[in-house]
Amino acid sequence: MNITSLPEGGANYRVFKTTANGGSFFGNATALTLGENTFTVGGVGFDRAVKFQFSSGDVVFDALSVNGVESGCSLSEEPAADHQ
Repeated sequence: MNITSLPEGGANYRVFKTTANGGSFFGNATALTLGENTFTVGGVGFDRAVKFQFSSGDVVFDALSVNGVESGCSLSEEPAADHQ
């Protein structure tokens, strides 16, 4: 993930993973930095969900790849028009 902007005061991420017994686990919060950020989650022998949670919705990125494949989930939004 290539982060282009962080909110004032920074932001963190943590990893959510489902476990072999059907439970779930959140990792420790880790600070994000401007530029390339790499998150690594080790493989397991069962199907599981892996998600990343950010401490702020104001993290901006312009590139995201998963397992070396570019993701198309980056979104560029136009600012809402002010109707005053």
